[in-house]
Amino acid sequence: MSKGTPDSRKLQKLFDNLLEEIRSLQGFENFLQVPSEIYLRLLAAGGPIVVFNISDIRSDAFLITAGEIRSVHLPLLTWDGLRNLALSFFEALDKNHPSQYRIGIRKMNQVLEGLWNCGVKSILDELGFTQPPPPGQPWPRVLWVGTGLLSILPIHAAGDHDSNPPQTVLDRVVSSYAFTMKSLSYAKERAAKADQGG
Repeated sequence: MSKGTPDSRKLQKLFDNLLEEIRSLQGFENFLQVPSEIYLRLLAAGGPIVVFNISDIRSDAFLITAGEIRSVHLPLLTWDGLRNLALSFFEALDKNHPSQYRIGIRKMNQVLEGLWNCGVKSILDELGFTQPPPPGQPWPRVLWVGTGLLSILPIHAAGDHDSNPPQTVLDRVVSSYAFTMKSLSYAKERAAKADQGG
């Protein structure tokens, strides 16, 4: 069936009608629609959201704050480099025998430093989180949305833990994770309904 034939137009019309019917149901008004910029910024009311986009062509992080959405180019975060970090991460976890503990710690530190250097430090700097908050001040929050292999790596612990003073995510922000923006949106909607007793 080629594009534009009577059959394809009929199927498209059926699909459009079905979407319209679904979107007329309560709670499904935005079904299969791209979230608006305003909605995404509302999701970041509790702190910035960092969404990674990694490919063999180019890698970026999209920074969503209550005030704006912008991107940061991450030229050092390559697909091959990320694959190597993931392999090293699993090798470090595999060194659970006491005789290999030091090797595992060294490998893990290399992974955490690699994450820091290939983009996480740049992201925190771009967000203005360059040092710990002053004593008595609330800690800023960052929500990380990893993709692919990055979603299995400990972004919250990235950094140079051997530097003095340590340069790590843990020293600058409180981290949390979401699998996708859709899952974050769903979780926030459910929490709002629970707060309203619904």
